[in-house]
Amino acid sequence: RFATDARLKIEVVEFYDDQSGYERGLTLPLRHPSGLFDGETEAVWGLNTAYSVVEKSVTTRDYNYRTATAEMMTEQHDATGGDNTTYGEAYHYADNFLQKGDKEAAESGAFYARIRHERYLNEQAILKGQSTSSLLMPGLEIRVQGDDAPAVFRKGVLITGVTASAARDRSYELTFTAIPYSERYGYRPALIPRPVMAGTLPARVTSTVKNDIYAHIDKDGRYRVNLDFDRDTWKPGYESLWVRQSRPYAGDTYGLHLP
Repeated sequence: RFATDARLKIEVVEFYDDQSGYERGLTLPLRHPSGLFDGETEAVWGLNTAYSVVEKSVTTRDYNYRTATAEMMTEQHDATGGDNTTYGEAYHYADNFLQKGDKEAAESGAFYARIRHERYLNEQAILKGQSTSSLLMPGLEIRVQGDDAPAVFRKGVLITGVTASAARDRSYELTFTAIPYSERYGYRPALIPRPVMAGTLPARVTSTVKNDIYAHIDKDGRYRVNLDFDRDTWKPGYESLWVRQSRPYAGDTYGLHLP
């Protein structure tokens, strides 16, 4: 969210990874605007809820060729602590981690399992509504007053997105999306798709020595390559990240393998 830095006296963008960064304390009444005068009371209306069954747990696994014998499959992680409305297990392979770790160890297998399950749980209940409050913003927890309001809104919801509009003939109004507030897990935005290269790309094995008759190979048997389509100028031997050669093999009892 955007905030003002009191020391630097500039606008800054703040990022938080857990519930400690949420804004709290706003309560709005459930009241649909009517007529030409609303009493300048900020309110919410048009509340909608949509529920889905999501995964009960997440397991991750990876392979690290440097420590090929290490156990890299995590235990099933359930961020809810036993919610009986969830179902099934999500299994993710190759999340690109080097050790099994625990759920608090950043970039470990258990850490990714926790984050992935929290992301699934964010899809369990999608809440929407409308409001005239200019205070609504992503990262804000609000409560809605009114016996007619759905129970989930009365308990507290976390705003995850807003769309505002105003015009000369229309007053300020916004629509918002939210999820139920939870102490056990927070909001996790959708993953950005990883970039991919389609097809086969020609490249040349490089070395740190000019006109070297041998490739520059590290202790793990990796080397770097210069992709033919790349027009940039690079330091010799550093044209790409480390790559490993894939050797296809076949046999009369196990078919064709492309590792």
